[in-house]
Amino acid sequence: LVDLGQKEHPMVKEGEKIIEQEAKASVEKEEQRIAVLAEIEQAMEAKDLQWLNDLETKALELSLEDNKLVIKAMDLRKEMEKSELNTKELGAELRAVQVKAQSAKGIDDKDIDKLSKALVVA
Repeated sequence: LVDLGQKEHPMVKEGEKIIEQEAKASVEKEEQRIAVLAEIEQAMEAKDLQWLNDLETKALELSLEDNKLVIKAMDLRKEMEKSELNTKELGAELRAVQVKAQSAKGIDDKDIDKLSKALVVA
């Protein structure tokens, strides 16, 4: 219609509005991606597991799962989760040995082996 000299036609105006809205949405999405990537860097530096978990969801919503920084952050998050789990397991083993040590039976080599293995893993 524009080629036919009908720049003021309602369909031309509507098409221009749609193009403008899509361009604005694209710019906003790119700004969100940049902000999330910056936040991911901060969360990685802080080694904040909860923050990284929250940001993973945002990154997925923005289709950033193939971004190198996001991949690195999620690898760090997995390492931190594993470390946290190992630390909890070590704590549980320590408490179990402590309780057993105070009992009439006491601790034995099997208890020490379990605790040693938990220490090695942690």
